[in-house]
Amino acid sequence: MKNFLQRILNGATYGIGFSLVFVAVMHLYITHLKEQVEEQGYSDYPEELKEEYYSDILVETLQFFMVEGQISIIGKVTNKTPVDLLQVNVAASVEYEGKPIEKCTALAEGYIKSGGSTKVTIYCSDHWDSVDPKKLSAQYRPSNVYLAYE
Repeated sequence: MKNFLQRILNGATYGIGFSLVFVAVMHLYITHLKEQVEEQGYSDYPEELKEEYYSDILVETLQFFMVEGQISIIGKVTNKTPVDLLQVNVAASVEYEGKPIEKCTALAEGYIKSGGSTKVTIYCSDHWDSVDPKKLSAQYRPSNVYLAYE
């Protein structure tokens, strides 16, 4: 029994020793990686575009349509800012015959180069069974716009 307890104690000692060495090596490795990332100017999160440039992000309606009573909008987002964009969230205020009826949001598709454009599809959540898509209009506002990594 004494020999058995001695072997358990030796095993635990080796396990603790290995764990301490492993944690120390991982700490040094992660610290080294963080230093490299900071030197190269990267961050964990993309930088948000200053709101003064939001007016240079143009959103236009290409088509309104109805899907099972839900208003859907296909639009085009054009980046007139001097920088490439990683993410553009588009908020739409939908009007029917000039009266506001719903607010919807969607994320534009993919990376948008400066001067480029991409598609956005906005699905609204409320049900409107008697809405004629030809009488719909929308006002758009970009929000949560993030710069592309360089």
